[in-house]
Amino acid sequence: MIEEFGLEGLNQRADELIDDLRSVSRPRLFVISGPSGVGKDAVIEHMRTALPELYYAVTATTRHRRPGEIDGIHYFFLDEVDFQQQVESGEFLEHAVVYGNFYGVPKGRVRAALQSGKSV
Repeated sequence: MIEEFGLEGLNQRADELIDDLRSVSRPRLFVISGPSGVGKDAVIEHMRTALPELYYAVTATTRHRRPGEIDGIHYFFLDEVDFQQQVESGEFLEHAVVYGNFYGVPKGRVRAALQSGKSV
């Protein structure tokens, strides 16, 4: 290849390839984390308004549904048996027990969004 382009030409071509790679839009994964009650939901609601093109992961939980909450929109409401089965089969990116209820982020939809080019 050096014979074909010469050392300077090869360096220039390498720089062009690196610039091309840097300009490619790649999806990003944003993590909003903090203790209970710190305002994560408020941050996410602001992000939904400012960045509607993002995919927003829906957390699964075993806690009871509150008035006005919609399954699949606010949370995926599961019983403990279903939740534990999903834990055992590796369906969550992460999971934890908070105030006696299980919470976890299902990885299938997050992966699908990232693979389709959407930031999460």
